[in-house]
Amino acid sequence: MRGAVLKLIEVEMYERPNKLRIPFRFGVTTVTHGRQAIVKVRIRLENGIEGEGYAAEALAAKWFDKDLDLSESDNHHQLRKSLEIASQLYIDAPSSTAFSYFSNHYDQQVAACKELALNPLIASYGQSLVDRGIIDALCRTTGTSFYDAVSTNLIGMSANNIAPELSGFDIDRFLGDLRPSGTIEFAILSGCQIRLLLQIYRLMNVSMMDCRKRLKRSWQLTKTGTTRSRSAVMTRRTWSGLKKSLQFSIDRITAILSPLMAMNNIAKRMLSPIFMKKSCRTRPLNVLPLRSCMLSSPSRVARH
Repeated sequence: MRGAVLKLIEVEMYERPNKLRIPFRFGVTTVTHGRQAIVKVRIRLENGIEGEGYAAEALAAKWFDKDLDLSESDNHHQLRKSLEIASQLYIDAPSSTAFSYFSNHYDQQVAACKELALNPLIASYGQSLVDRGIIDALCRTTGTSFYDAVSTNLIGMSANNIAPELSGFDIDRFLGDLRPSGTIEFAILSGCQIRLLLQIYRLMNVSMMDCRKRLKRSWQLTKTGTTRSRSAVMTRRTWSGLKKSLQFSIDRITAILSPLMAMNNIAKRMLSPIFMKKSCRTRPLNVLPLRSCMLSSPSRVARH
């Protein structure tokens, strides 16, 4: 399939603050709050019909650039700049398919960001956000689900300069053979279950602290000039104590996990009929209108 040809005519960029329900640690930082970037794009199809689409992603500090010399604000500015560059590249480009917008401008996006000392991962952040907005707008405007847009190759995926090894590969056939899964795996955690998991986490921490204390004691005995035989005896005793301590923790964790898993299985049995209803599986997902998102003042890439 040729793919739907469209023209990106406008990109609006917003941000909103958010607060995480529980802290999230990754790499060198722990996140408790942040900001979310939201884009609203407008496209025009070949038949002149226009439509809007949306995409959002966290402005994640230390996720794309882990340089400790950069502040959280610096990281946010990097991602904003990537989004601005991608938006302007796409606005200035001629009409093409949704996928061609990506493939035709990937090298330009990376090069433009490199001039500002922004790595390829940051460069891809801005481009991917605009790409997702374009695909959402295409699906909304044509009344097509994302699954149908991909399986019929409405997005226009094709061999390109980024992946030349795909030359000669039958992409349309590959996409057409894709089928959605007939089941959904999900896990539901209540407040009680979350507290149980936190208790498990604390138990594991206690076990590890006990291990460290025992090993430190064994090391100190060895370091102070005790005989090899005594050191060996203490090492055997240390490991014996560690095994008992860890086994005790495992037994306690097992006792906690048993009701946790039982509660989760009950929740699954209760909710499975709802999730398996045909209306739930086939109904398109509707997002909240942009105006309900408590957005800050927008910045805009001018309409051409």
